[in-house]
Amino acid sequence: MIFAGVWIFNKTRWIVPAVITVAPSPIIYSSIQLLNFLKPILPSLTFEYLDECIWSNFQRTVLFFFSNMNGAQIAYTGDYEEFFSSDENALYISNHQTSVDWIVVDMLAIKQDLLGRIRFMHKDELKYIPFFGLYFWQHSCINVGRFGSFDERKTINQLKYLKNNNLPTWLTIFPEGTRFDPVKTSTIVKSQKFAQNKGWPVLENHLTPRSRGMFLALNHLHSHFNSVYDVTIAYEATRQWSDSTERYTRVKAPGMIDFALGYSPKIHVNIRKINMSDVPYESEEEVGRWLHSCFERKDKLMENFLATGQFEEGKAELVPVSKWSQTLPHTLFNTCVTLTCLAFPFGRYAYLSSTFIGSLLGILWMKYH
Repeated sequence: MIFAGVWIFNKTRWIVPAVITVAPSPIIYSSIQLLNFLKPILPSLTFEYLDECIWSNFQRTVLFFFSNMNGAQIAYTGDYEEFFSSDENALYISNHQTSVDWIVVDMLAIKQDLLGRIRFMHKDELKYIPFFGLYFWQHSCINVGRFGSFDERKTINQLKYLKNNNLPTWLTIFPEGTRFDPVKTSTIVKSQKFAQNKGWPVLENHLTPRSRGMFLALNHLHSHFNSVYDVTIAYEATRQWSDSTERYTRVKAPGMIDFALGYSPKIHVNIRKINMSDVPYESEEEVGRWLHSCFERKDKLMENFLATGQFEEGKAELVPVSKWSQTLPHTLFNTCVTLTCLAFPFGRYAYLSSTFIGSLLGILWMKYH
């Protein structure tokens, strides 16, 4: 009985963090809709400031469970000191292997107190997520289809909005388009054939990056960005010894639940700063070749990680992700506001109305707008 209880606890202890993180969503969603309703009468700087505050507030709650509670630490190599001392508009490109990669972006941004500036270029299907699909769009995230199948006019309009309004931006792109999973060999083989057809070197530890979304971002925002940050991520738990091959091999990266529960708290991050003068933007062919060269470098870094346990020779700096003072107050605030709302009949009515009617209207807006 005791062992059964321990087993059940270990399997379900992710539920409380999930509820605390997700429960404020209807209130956050309603706050954002109110802010957008007032947008025509608010000064643009005031609107953007409040939008960044709301986005940052929720992301800090996420980080409370994904960094402070699970004891996450990052081993940094590369240009991380210059990265953390900067305050600039930047294009952030990264490899992609798990949904936790999204959280890693938050982990880096909170070091600079720039959480509110994060904007993702993400797959179009995410626009149908209740609450957040609409909010991503309202926060000026960029929707694209997988492998170049999307309405470019809408994407270009979103990019122009960022530039024309001079919005402070950390535009984050995962150019592989889907997650690298060493078990999904058919996806890897298909990706390698794509590279072969292009005459490019075949990647062993990454999928061949797709360049259309990257080209549009660079073509329209090249003058808006100060730098490109080429970020490579590896999770300690993905490096496992194989008796059959007598070497370390790569296994599937941890998902959000496993990571939140502390099963792989150590992350390796290599950061390379690239000046915009060294980044092509006028030709998609040039952008594609440049992007692939970035991933060739990532492939070598990943080979080093699998062989030695680190990206580069020399000692990496291992530091906690965030301070408790950066995340706990926001988590307590969101929890208290949610509980207060649910404590009164009108609050419960408004909460449930936002949950069901608000999320439905948001999905319909994103589908037909």
